[in-house]
Amino acid sequence: MILFHYYLISKKKVLACHIASQLSCDVSMKSKLQEGNIGETKALPWLGVLRVHIHEGDSFKVALTGTILVTKNYCITNAEDIANIPSFLFKREAKAMFILNDNATWSSGVKGFVLHPEYEYATYNTIALVELTDYQDQLKPICWPEYSYNTKNNLYVVGYTDEHRFLEKIIYKLEYVGQSLCHEFYNRMGFRKDPLHTPTRYFCASAKNNKKNCVWDNGMALVSNTSGPWVFVGFGLKGPGCAAPSRFLDISSYKPWIESSTDVVTY
Repeated sequence: MILFHYYLISKKKVLACHIASQLSCDVSMKSKLQEGNIGETKALPWLGVLRVHIHEGDSFKVALTGTILVTKNYCITNAEDIANIPSFLFKREAKAMFILNDNATWSSGVKGFVLHPEYEYATYNTIALVELTDYQDQLKPICWPEYSYNTKNNLYVVGYTDEHRFLEKIIYKLEYVGQSLCHEFYNRMGFRKDPLHTPTRYFCASAKNNKKNCVWDNGMALVSNTSGPWVFVGFGLKGPGCAAPSRFLDISSYKPWIESSTDVVTY
């Protein structure tokens, strides 16, 4: 009877965690999206852009990088893209933009950022956490895969492009590229061989149906919808894309740091 009672309690805990995960992350997008440019759509709402106005004399420029909402008021971005921006300037000039409804954007100011401890000591290609000043109840963060999650063949890259002179989302189906082939490709390309520009934990993938040569920017997301909702698998680094092997940080290895830095359990 004691064992049976314990089993019931454990089962309730599992169910409670499952319900919490359903309420805490975005499960709204389960249908398949057409590959390519998909416009200013509300699909993939956790996919955003971090925009910073940088003043230079009498003029200013706008710096953009991709960002992914991982809790209701924290998103991650590429550490190297923001590390050298003074803190006061970042707080004053940075905005995180997301698309809540078709052709309708929502922006939040930022409180600041925290670089992952491996930045500069091990690699420049790592993540930073950005805390938002505001949040929308309808804007839910991306879901995280459960332990031993299998992506099977449902692996995609999603991000933003401005090839049509406005920001719109893109999605392409990917397939994994073995580490040995990936290393060979980057060695042959001579692409930033110094250790500090080599990520510590990553894997590679290429677009199955896009045979072009292109460059993808920092902050794209490697995602899978094997179990229905989109889940976060990898964080994209600037470099060869489309038909070429693209590098993605193994985001699961950063999950403990994200949770400890935000005091929020990610699902």
